[in-house]
Amino acid sequence: MKFLLDENLPSYYSEVFCIDNNHESFHVSDYRLTNTPDEVIRLFAQENGFIIVTFDLDFSRLAALNNETKPSILTFRTSKMSKTFLKAFVEDHLSELIPYLEAGATVTVDDRKIRIKQLPF
Repeated sequence: MKFLLDENLPSYYSEVFCIDNNHESFHVSDYRLTNTPDEVIRLFAQENGFIIVTFDLDFSRLAALNNETKPSILTFRTSKMSKTFLKAFVEDHLSELIPYLEAGATVTVDDRKIRIKQLPF
């Protein structure tokens, strides 16, 4: 799996997703996509097989508008966000989310639960 972190997350968070050799993770800055419209990032992720990791709802809105199955989106809506929290989340939950993310889904993580919606909506 390949993850693309949105610019609203620090670039050093990308290493958290590289938990084994089956995952790669990059930040939008690695592709010079900072300050780029979300639709351009969405298309880049779709064309290059990335799952978008973000802290806002813009990509989920775009997924609903475009009625497509890819790219999958992993959105964090937590009150606290840290590398420690993200690492614990990845270790505890990523393996169970992989089938949904591979098929095409939006996964939203908040302080109380994880919501999964298959794409397209």
